[in-house]
Amino acid sequence: MRANKNNEPYLKDILNAIDSIKIYLQDAPAKEEFIKDKGLYQDAIVRNIEIIGEAAKKIDESIKNKYSQIPWKQMAGMRDKITHEYAEIDWEEVWKAASEDINELKAQIEIVIANLK
Repeated sequence: MRANKNNEPYLKDILNAIDSIKIYLQDAPAKEEFIKDKGLYQDAIVRNIEIIGEAAKKIDESIKNKYSQIPWKQMAGMRDKITHEYAEIDWEEVWKAASEDINELKAQIEIVIANLK
């Protein structure tokens, strides 16, 4: 049970970052403009993707194994790519993650948190 308590803050970090991304996307420009124009929305969304990836790295393996449908490695990998290869970010991939993949991820993380209790 102790491991579950240790995971909860990281899972909540993921949810908070998802909520932030959704807020930023409400005011963000259309996809084409977002992709071509470096700006605050790119910075804000990428920062929250980094938070998601860093938190994913800290989740216990037992949780990752139990919820193997969640793309833990991909979340961490995207964070690493953004952090270490910033000049080579695939903005199409960022847009897809932020605008499409994030909704399913939120639902999955909410299930994990509910099952910790």
